Amino acid sequence: MPGDGSEQGEEGRRRLDEAGRAMDEAERALRDGDLPGAMDRQAEAMEALREGIRNFGQAMAEEQQRQNGGAAQGEAFGNAEPGSPQDPLGREPGDGARIGSDRNALQGDDVYRRAEELLGEIRRRQGEQARPEGERDYLSRLLDMF
Repeated sequence: MPGDGSEQGEEGRRRLDEAGRAMDEAERALRDGDLPGAMDRQAEAMEALREGIRNFGQAMAEEQQRQNGGAAQGEAFGNAEPGSPQDPLGREPGDGARIGSDRNALQGDDVYRRAEELLGEIRRRQGEQARPEGERDYLSRLLDMF
C-alpha cells in the first residue's frame, strides 16, 4: 500500500477507516428512514475518502521523489502524457496529490458551453424514470446546487 510505514500512509489508512465507518452509519440511517442523517454520514464519508486519497497521493509523491534521487515532483510523479484522459471540463489529471489541474482547461466560451452541456445531461438523466430512485434523487441534489 502507498506510504507503508510513513506518517502520510498511516493517516491515509485512518481516513479510509473513518470513511468506512461513516458509510456503515449512512447505511444504518437509510434503513432507519433517517435521510438527513444518511446524507450527513455520506458527506463525512466523502470527505474522509478525499483526505485519505490526498494522504496516499502525498505519500506516493514522497516515495517517488526519494526513488528518483530528489527529482522535482512534477517530473517524478503525476505528469500526464499528451492525449491522456481529461475531466469533463477538459483539464488534465493533477500533479502529485492534486485531483486536477488548470493546465489545458477549456477557455472562454468553451467553458460555458461545456458547463451547459453537463447541466443538460444531468437534467436529462434526472428525468429518466427508468433510473433508480436513489440515482434520480442524487441528480436532483446536484441540480439544486446549481
